[in-house]
Amino acid sequence: MEKNGKKFIEEGLVKHHDHLLRYAMSLTRDTNDAQDLLQDIALHALKKADQYQEKGMFCAWAKRTMRNRFLNKERDEKLRQTTGYDDIPACETPCYVAEADSYIDYSLIKDIISTLPPKQATRFIRATEGYSYAEIAREDNTSISSVKSYIHTARNTLRGRIGGM
Repeated sequence: MEKNGKKFIEEGLVKHHDHLLRYAMSLTRDTNDAQDLLQDIALHALKKADQYQEKGMFCAWAKRTMRNRFLNKERDEKLRQTTGYDDIPACETPCYVAEADSYIDYSLIKDIISTLPPKQATRFIRATEGYSYAEIAREDNTSISSVKSYIHTARNTLRGRIGGM
């Protein structure tokens, strides 16, 4: 069996179908979404068959690719969430916050964020955009604990300033 190419990928997809479908179910928690994710991975793998270089087991490669595509899709969906009011992003509209029992204007939050130190503000914004601590740390070439600290401090500052109003 050749170590790269369409034939190898087709055989890998058939051989590991059940295992990959279970993995997709563990990610999506929905049968239809899991089947869609597995189909997406199969199409992606077949399109890139000429570029595939076996460096390990096919199943591990397929699972890693599946996880990355799933996380990218989840992050993209979070960024595209809208309120239903003329495609205004949810992050730019006022909302009612039940736990605080008050009305929050996001322009006020943006103003408060703009007063934060630049690193703190940037990392906090990236976290609210759906990026993981690890992704932010890689992007800023810093440790995950540093990112967590900056974001924690930013959240506390926001809570304090909003609560005092």
